[in-house]
Amino acid sequence: MKIALIYLLLISPILTAQEFQIQPPDDWVVPFEISQNDLTYANNDYSSTTLLLDRQVIHHQDIEARYIRTVQRVNNENALQDIGKIELIFHPDYEQMIVNSLAIYR
Repeated sequence: MKIALIYLLLISPILTAQEFQIQPPDDWVVPFEISQNDLTYANNDYSSTTLLLDRQVIHHQDIEARYIRTVQRVNNENALQDIGKIELIFHPDYEQMIVNSLAIYR
């Protein structure tokens, strides 16, 4: 069974390759670990399971930064169609996006 594990950092919420950065999270982000047991396949009626939805916000000198991390487990092949595409939307004229990582475990 396929397991999808997704880590994302969005600083502000259509994305082109030249308009985002890839770098580690800032120091203000408090990490939350997921147990390896949570990542293993679960036989249930749901096509996917959200294991973690972590949202952290900081305001500093009139600037707001948001950290969003989503961890989803694919429970069956139907879920691949549902969560197999990731769309990150922001406004590059006045927002900046930094992606920390994207990982897919099979």
